[in-house]
Amino acid sequence: MHPTNPFVEFRKEDTEQSISDRFERQARTYPQKLAFKTKSQRLTYDELNRIANRAAHCVLARCDKRGEPIALLFKQGAPLIAATLGALKAGRAYVPVDRTLPRSRAIQILQDTQCRLILTDNDNFSLAQELGGRSSKVLNLDDLDASLSSDNPGLFISPDQIAYINYTSGSTGQPKGVVWNHRNELFGIMLKTNTLHISPEDRVSLLRSNNVGAARILFLRC
Repeated sequence: MHPTNPFVEFRKEDTEQSISDRFERQARTYPQKLAFKTKSQRLTYDELNRIANRAAHCVLARCDKRGEPIALLFKQGAPLIAATLGALKAGRAYVPVDRTLPRSRAIQILQDTQCRLILTDNDNFSLAQELGGRSSKVLNLDDLDASLSSDNPGLFISPDQIAYINYTSGSTGQPKGVVWNHRNELFGIMLKTNTLHISPEDRVSLLRSNNVGAARILFLRC
């Protein structure tokens, strides 16, 4: 991050919203800017927003109770990012489940958070079914109905609403879930953005697997 880049200050008042609201504003401001790139795929902010919206509408259609958290089981890539944003846009807290975890640990996280829906893709669909058993539905984002709306869901999401649940390593005992709301996360992003002078021209490498550390790297681009 270079201090001479065209830095735009992240104001403290901008933390008084949801992460999805913040992302949607960035998508409107920089629709054709590159949001995500891998060896095989490139997505602009507008394209990523539309994919996330379709995921959100599918979640809203599949789930009866808005308050229940949603588990995300993905490897690195566009589906992970779209699912994260889609869950937040649907007004749900998400629970990242690292696919490299021991089966017993992953099942314990799902049971502890009472996730009744697991978002995943073709690569992890069988594993999601195994982990969820009979108590959780599995939604494959690679099989989304093409007729689903790509418009923003337009839900009001309070900054005090839970955004995600992060589990500790358990190295000193039983792993515990740590709850973060939208305001908490945006405040942390504000501090990093302003301290490092992150600009629209900067790029952030996503090197972590599916965990909250990876999510925080993603949100730095909000």
